[in-house]
Amino acid sequence: HHKAFFRKGRQSIPRHIVLASSLDCVDQECRMDWKPTVMMMAVVIMYAVLNVLTKMAFNEGMHTTVFIVLRLLVAALFLSPIAYFKER
Repeated sequence: HHKAFFRKGRQSIPRHIVLASSLDCVDQECRMDWKPTVMMMAVVIMYAVLNVLTKMAFNEGMHTTVFIVLRLLVAALFLSPIAYFKER
């Protein structure tokens, strides 16, 4: 009986209500929303690729300052058109 409830302060919340709040239920058809999970995995994979590329660049002898300047230039070139057209 105690496993079917989650404690929140002094009140107990039934487990099915807690679980249902994390699902998208329409007409008794419940499914998980996978978009946040996919985005999270994409960000993790992107950081892993960036770490590998950084390690490869440093192993080839690239100077740290040059790497940082190049990284900032690439970020500026990527974000500038987005900022320009969004603020237009």
